[in-house]
Amino acid sequence: MEDFKPDLVHVFAIYVTITPSILDACREEHVPVVMSCNDYKHICPNYRLFHHGKICEDCKGGKFYKAVVNNCCKHSIGVSVVSALESYFHDFKNIWKKNIHTFLFESQFMMNKTEEFWGKGAANLEFLGKPFNATQFRVSTNTSGYILFLGRLSDEKGVDILLKAMKEVPDAKLKIAGSGTHRVFLEQFARTEKITNIEFLGSVHGEDLETLFNNCSFVVVPSLWHENFPYVMMESFARGKAVLGSDKGGIPEYIIPGETGYIFSHIIILNCSLYKGTLEQSWKSSSNGFESEGIG
Repeated sequence: MEDFKPDLVHVFAIYVTITPSILDACREEHVPVVMSCNDYKHICPNYRLFHHGKICEDCKGGKFYKAVVNNCCKHSIGVSVVSALESYFHDFKNIWKKNIHTFLFESQFMMNKTEEFWGKGAANLEFLGKPFNATQFRVSTNTSGYILFLGRLSDEKGVDILLKAMKEVPDAKLKIAGSGTHRVFLEQFARTEKITNIEFLGSVHGEDLETLFNNCSFVVVPSLWHENFPYVMMESFARGKAVLGSDKGGIPEYIIPGETGYIFSHIIILNCSLYKGTLEQSWKSSSNGFESEGIG
């Protein structure tokens, strides 16, 4: 820090490798810090405000012991204890608000949720949005007649509920690109329920990913947690693909219903008959609305 003498330091995801100790070093050198918040670690020990299939705000008000009670950090009591103690230490040292000049957010939702936890005026919070260079992508009006899910396969992503809905819409086809801790469970669930109109592709990259994106009818983001703002949405819009997204977190902030996609209620995602109707509506729109002119 003394050798480089920066005018400003920008940080994000400093929880593990670098650790927040860098913030004290910046303050001691009188260097202002801005921090991009891409998850809820600054207010939630498990990063997600979500555990065991449900939204959770039990730690609001500094009640970080709730992380241990809920066993919510990687489903491990040991990790939950360490995470709770870490949050208490950060709160005691006032590590975030004392050392960071400005907190930047990609979604209004996360910014407002932070203010709700910390109190109005407790920190300088600014909405930045998601910086994104759309010019590196090309709009595609092609379609091979399938829905695309692209992302990490974990419990908060809502893919298991999506599979249940796909079973009720047999004419639709779903391709799932991604891997994660939930993949084995999802594949077993699909076999048990005899859901045959889906395909697990695993991780997809490069030209294969471009082809997969360019030929889908639309992209679905069925998250159960307060997702900040999935990068896959920007990639979809840049390619002219509509997004069917849940109303959780920052997801609905960037969807114009009927133009760039549809938003469905978190209540719908837990009701397969209603979810089926939303999928069918999007499936029909992808045939005569979204794909006819594109959205790019």
